[in-house]
Amino acid sequence: MFALWAVMKSPLLIGTDIRTASAATRATLQAVEVIAINQDPLYVAGDLVWRNGPNRVYAAPLADGSRAAVLFNAHTHSSQYPAWNITLNFATLGYKNSTAAVVRDLFAQADLGTYTGTFTGAVPLHGVLALKVTPVNPSERDVTWRPWLSAPYAS
Repeated sequence: MFALWAVMKSPLLIGTDIRTASAATRATLQAVEVIAINQDPLYVAGDLVWRNGPNRVYAAPLADGSRAAVLFNAHTHSSQYPAWNITLNFATLGYKNSTAAVVRDLFAQADLGTYTGTFTGAVPLHGVLALKVTPVNPSERDVTWRPWLSAPYAS
């Protein structure tokens, strides 16, 4: 859930004794690219931009015109599916369906490739996939995107 806190620009507080924390917990708390999303100078909090049942996508604009996206699988148990594929449509991020973008896994600190219009990732049960989506064409980067200013979020 660290990635959700980061994209929402929530204060990142550590509530554990770091000296006795597991290696996995320390790795999460030291995920520099996820922390960078939280500390992005645009400082616009993310929002829920898509959901289908327990699967959700949260996203936020970043100062360089790219987007942070967190694919969240809220399923807590399934004997059939240890992970669910969640598709991120770039249009939900405020980009055109034809936008080509580099997708980066923020925890792995690795580019996953260049995708056009959508990206599909396997997300473990009750887990997340934290991504940075950066259009290849700089003219397609826009820092004014706010999902809550357009339908279905506008009231």
